[in-house]
Amino acid sequence: MATAAIWYESDGYRLEGRPLMGRRVAGQEFLKAFARFARTDRFTAVVRDQQNQGEFLATIRELRPEIPAIVVTPEAMGELADVGCLYFPGPLPNDLAWMRRYFAPRTWSLCGVTHTVSSLRGMKIVADWPLAGFEPWDAMVCTSKAVKDAVERILEARVAQFREQLGATRVPLPRLPLIPLGVDCDRQAEIMRGRDAARASLGIADDEFVVLFVGRLAFNAKAHPFPMYLALQRLAARHKVVLVECGWTDNIGVGRAFNEARARICPSVRSIVLDGRSATEVARAWACADCFCSLSDNVQESFGLTPIEAMASGLPCIVTDWDGYRDTVRDGLDGFRVPTLAPPAGVAADLVLQHVFDVRPYGTYIGHAAAITAVDCEATTAAFERVAGDPELRRQLGASGARRAREAFDWSVVIRAYETLWAELAEIRTAAIRQHPLQAKPVRWAEHLDPFDLFASYPSAMLQAKMHIRLLPDAETDAFEERLSLSIAMNNVMGGDPLPALKQLRDRLRTGPCEVETFLGHYRPADRTRALRGLMLMAKFGLVAIDKP
Repeated sequence: MATAAIWYESDGYRLEGRPLMGRRVAGQEFLKAFARFARTDRFTAVVRDQQNQGEFLATIRELRPEIPAIVVTPEAMGELADVGCLYFPGPLPNDLAWMRRYFAPRTWSLCGVTHTVSSLRGMKIVADWPLAGFEPWDAMVCTSKAVKDAVERILEARVAQFREQLGATRVPLPRLPLIPLGVDCDRQAEIMRGRDAARASLGIADDEFVVLFVGRLAFNAKAHPFPMYLALQRLAARHKVVLVECGWTDNIGVGRAFNEARARICPSVRSIVLDGRSATEVARAWACADCFCSLSDNVQESFGLTPIEAMASGLPCIVTDWDGYRDTVRDGLDGFRVPTLAPPAGVAADLVLQHVFDVRPYGTYIGHAAAITAVDCEATTAAFERVAGDPELRRQLGASGARRAREAFDWSVVIRAYETLWAELAEIRTAAIRQHPLQAKPVRWAEHLDPFDLFASYPSAMLQAKMHIRLLPDAETDAFEERLSLSIAMNNVMGGDPLPALKQLRDRLRTGPCEVETFLGHYRPADRTRALRGLMLMAKFGLVAIDKP
């Protein structure tokens, strides 16, 4: 079964010391699931530094200690040819495609995953793909049909621009397969075994109907609370309603706004607010609930983890018919989807332009878009009435959702879907090499050329194969080591332990003057770059002379 190396940077996989964000939660859970379920005999990661190396290796040791793990640095990414694919925990940045083309474009596949594409950065990354040199053996996993449509709309606009302005006829793009985010169904089921204790700790009586929202409390960026608050106030006329909001606010002002809204819109509903940054409190929130609700109306959302966590917990879901929720919660089977309504295109072009030109921040851009997106309050009320008034229906919806979560969203299933995708990409890449073998060669990276390519006109001459090398007298004195040991020598350009390597080069030259190509002929192709650097370093410090033919 095909596997992939992991592009590992802490920001994509770890929560400690960082704002709690959906993409980080998804990245952390993906890595854990990959470590647990991947069918591989070796884990590989690309890392930039020792900290990232240590974090990745520690994760593998904790979850699959019997499987070896190795790391490579970006400049050694040619080694990924043995793996066949590189996974990036977000939208594929163009630099990854160009890095690969530096080695050879068909050496491995690239695989990324969408999170939000509403930010300027997210939109730009996608819009720039046609410039990057992605190929049909690359993939940008879309977690929902809605976000895939958004990605396709961005690409459609960019490709149309290229065809009109440049006459482009071939625009290679990555594939856009659909694979959802995942959930640990066993963990959620275990949490729900603490129902009695959780309700007792919160003072919830048996006859109280508990509605749960989990996530950041941000009316401008996540889910506007008004439709939920209004529907629960109406429900409270016939039922004892408790609303548990397990989340956090970005600042005191937002917290006050939520407090005001609860007091004025749903004063008859008992409110409990728990800290969604605490794993203990999150578990308590899940365990105490009778029903889950998330009425997302924000373009920042793309998939939505909490509905599948609710389904895995056996809770009926009342959610909006909005982006990824449409793919996860089946209306009437796992809960109810409430209709949403947005204005037509052309009504909000100024909102994104204000953001582009820094007139208004990102939060205002997405918040104003949400402000003119409507959630059907009557349908929300009707859904709550059905779920609150029928315990047997709650049980049926919850059981159906739990089955669906295990069949479609458990991480073991999701990782298998990725492995199947990676195998398909490998087949496409291999077939392309067979059909057009001469095209499988490195390409110059225009934005980041080798400095001695980019600045070739700066020196008097460039080192050539027929130039003659000879040792100078100082190379046989203490000056050799004294000069090359100076801090200003920057001998770490050699990599490894430089002085022994430089002495070996000197030993090679002690046999007498020779041409550059003869000198390099003593080294394997993989070692010639280091030999050339050493040769030029010795020339810089007056230890060898290099003469024209």
